[in-house]
Amino acid sequence: MSNTYLTNEELTAMIPDPAARIKVIRWFMNTKKITIEQISEASGLHYQTIVNVLQRKRKGTAQTWDKIMAVLQLGYVERCMIEHDRIVERLNADIKKQGPSVPVSVLCQPYGAFLYACDYRLDGTFDQQGMILHMDLQEAKQLFELEHPLPVSQ
Repeated sequence: MSNTYLTNEELTAMIPDPAARIKVIRWFMNTKKITIEQISEASGLHYQTIVNVLQRKRKGTAQTWDKIMAVLQLGYVERCMIEHDRIVERLNADIKKQGPSVPVSVLCQPYGAFLYACDYRLDGTFDQQGMILHMDLQEAKQLFELEHPLPVSQ
């Protein structure tokens, strides 16, 4: 996971289903309080083009989606939110392989007024800065299961 903003290509790879992808984009628009008008102004796209794409009346070109994604500026924490189900799958596999009481480090990042658990590591090393919580695998699984933020499961 990089420090750069999420691209349309990366989001499409993470969420192949167009309807689910649009739900996630709308959720981030709502969370960040970004309107279609603001996306239109910042991207140079016509308002109705954005409406048509978000209502799935039009597919939207790669260039259109890239412009929308550039305005949303989905970064590391949003990427973690999108990858949430995969992180829980990794936790379940590690619990099965290592046992529930193995110690782990959980990386948390600020998101709005909250801290969001972004990832975990058995070795405690992260590429990102943030608050590190120490717990066992079972506690980490409970934490990640409690905070699922997105409106759809991938």
